[in-house]
Amino acid sequence: MNLPIRTLGLMAAALLIGSALSPVFAQAQQSGVDGQVALRSDGALYLIMNGQRRWISTVQLADADINAIPEGDPVLVGLAPLGSAEAQAKPGTAPAPAAGAAAASPKPGTSTSPQAPAPAPAPAAKPTTDPNEQLSPEISIEVDLDGATKIDRGDERKVEIKTKQGLTCELKLVFADGGDDVTEDSKNADSSGRCKYTIQVPDDAKEGNATLVGSVREGGKVNRQEIPVQIVKKK
Repeated sequence: MNLPIRTLGLMAAALLIGSALSPVFAQAQQSGVDGQVALRSDGALYLIMNGQRRWISTVQLADADINAIPEGDPVLVGLAPLGSAEAQAKPGTAPAPAAGAAAASPKPGTSTSPQAPAPAPAPAAKPTTDPNEQLSPEISIEVDLDGATKIDRGDERKVEIKTKQGLTCELKLVFADGGDDVTEDSKNADSSGRCKYTIQVPDDAKEGNATLVGSVREGGKVNRQEIPVQIVKKK
């Protein structure tokens, strides 16, 4: 009778130990991904919390619209790359900061002072044309710039607009920084369908991007072609 009693005792002890370790084992498995944002192969985003995945609704925005929104502090607590030391921390608690370091590292290029103002959003690029004006692709136009698209301040460049005889040509240089446009007088295309211009970049023009805009009008219709150029300091 001693052997069966001893066997039953060992079985009971094993069951008790297994019951005690099961929650710990389950918690260890759960804490590895809790508090993380997971990206599925089809592009769906999920927030993993308490062993459940919660779908995150996203919205499509252009880069300019996103950059125009003031930037706040980064979200560091509860989100960590899979497999990192922070990801193994207990769910619902922030990871302890490293010795001699702050609890949250400041974003590179920003001030750690709480009184520092947020950086102002970059101004929107200056439109080159009227956005409400509809283009007519049936009007032929070809804008040719003589030379490279990098132009020194104070330099002149020849520009030729090719279209049909008698149509009205227009030409202007639009600066991306909001400087005053350089607008040439309108003229009618000659017998060969050419409008020839010589445009000059001001000596005080700001360095950076600009756009050469050529237009052709026929009655109330218009078509245009743009050539990106870069204004540089004269050597």
